[in-house]
Amino acid sequence: MQKAMQLVELKVGESLAQDIYDEQGRLLLKEGTVLIQELIDSLQKKDIDTVYIDVEEKQVAEAEQEEALSLEAMEQNDLDLQALIKAHEKLSFEMKRVALRGTYNKSIQDTIQRDLEQLIQPYLLSDQHRAIRYFMHMKESQKEYSYESHSINTAVLCALLGRWLSLDPHFIIEAALAGLLHDVGENRIPQNIFKKRGSLTSEEWNLVKTHPEKGAVILARTNWIHPRITLAVLRHHERLDGTGYPTGCPGSEIPLYARMIAVSGSFDALTSNRPYREASSIFYAIADLRDRSFGQLDARITRLLYDKILEYYIEQEVQLSNGNRGVIVKAKKNGIVRPLVKSGQQLFDLTEKEAPSILHVEKQQ
Repeated sequence: MQKAMQLVELKVGESLAQDIYDEQGRLLLKEGTVLIQELIDSLQKKDIDTVYIDVEEKQVAEAEQEEALSLEAMEQNDLDLQALIKAHEKLSFEMKRVALRGTYNKSIQDTIQRDLEQLIQPYLLSDQHRAIRYFMHMKESQKEYSYESHSINTAVLCALLGRWLSLDPHFIIEAALAGLLHDVGENRIPQNIFKKRGSLTSEEWNLVKTHPEKGAVILARTNWIHPRITLAVLRHHERLDGTGYPTGCPGSEIPLYARMIAVSGSFDALTSNRPYREASSIFYAIADLRDRSFGQLDARITRLLYDKILEYYIEQEVQLSNGNRGVIVKAKKNGIVRPLVKSGQQLFDLTEKEAPSILHVEKQQ
């Protein structure tokens, strides 16, 4: 069985599961090569960060056990859900291939759209409540941020936004595909920058800001990708007030898909553990999105996302900062991220000055 691994995690004696090529397409190492330290050092000097190795199925099963248990606990006997989980696993594996092709500046395999459609079309677009529940369970199972998980999470949210915006099914798929591939250019940047725990230097930050352009270059040479998707990848870090990158263009030049990615990607990034900060709570992330919708993020798209998520959390059990457990009973219009919570016979209005805050969701129903 194949597994993608960072070079820094490799051990001497691992066996390559795929050929490795340099940026010019020249073969460096053949599939089946047993890695010794000199070969690993040579790959690092050539700025190759990730390779595929052969691993025992038992090892893979142990590594994925925690995620599988979380998903099985969600709904053990739901055959549709089990099919969805398999589709998610397939797409996650294929995104490792996308990352590798991005690293080598190669065009993206055209099967990735089919794999994405198999994840979102039969299930996620038919029942929005269950789709959000699935998304939240996936978030809980993802203890560490990864390129694959962030890409898929962003794609799922873009697909849901497309449905809520009443887009034609074809354009929903395009928006989701743009979300799936939005960070492909990051694979052209040394990965140690994204794993850094401290602040980035100005040189490192300037390099990070090139990833939309690098991604657009990769997609522009991928002949099956529509220019709408390429433009969305190029502009997904632009902001309506002109404070974004790489060009600082105004909102009138930011297309719909890029606006959807900006909101979806921001929400997923805020609620994910990163080397330089812990994940924010759902309610903090919603508050951040709301604040940024006044000038930076598209207000309509942002409102759609946080309204649907808040609607989902009605009747969910939460832990309050005062030690009480309670149930969310209403999201107030004048305080969308500080709702009414019922705890026993008490009703806490979290918009009040001395009221407790929500620490986390205790149980999802």
